[in-house]
Amino acid sequence: MKNKFRVKTILFFILIVTNIYAAEKIITVSGKTSGWMGSGVCFNQGDKLTIAVSGSILHSSWDGKYHGADGNPSSFCGNRCKPYSNRCNVAALVAKIGSSIRCVGTAISGTIQDSGELKFAINDTPVSDNEGSFQVIIRGGHLCGGSSGNSW
Repeated sequence: MKNKFRVKTILFFILIVTNIYAAEKIITVSGKTSGWMGSGVCFNQGDKLTIAVSGSILHSSWDGKYHGADGNPSSFCGNRCKPYSNRCNVAALVAKIGSSIRCVGTAISGTIQDSGELKFAINDTPVSDNEGSFQVIIRGGHLCGGSSGNSW
């Protein structure tokens, strides 16, 4: 009987720890997203973050091709169409926490350098001629306005 109790206690503890450290949220970022879109997930400096992205957007009607979250590497408009980062391709998914902006691509992970809400944008202007969306899986962080730490 004692062993059964221990096993149940250990399983319960594993379940709680898994829920705390394996937080996951899925959001959709439209290709027409103008400005920074909040995710509702906040991070503290030193937290771990993993993002996985699927989906595609049509960058513009002139191109006629859908591109993944890495964006369009052969856009004719150069840096003038990249409002958020010249390091990322046009129509790429970009993310920021605080003042740190990163190209997301299909996946990114690392340790957070700033604190704040995770936000996303499409590195394109204008976005009114875009179509499609990206599905973004966020692992880590905590709900904004909630408790800090790696829980939701």
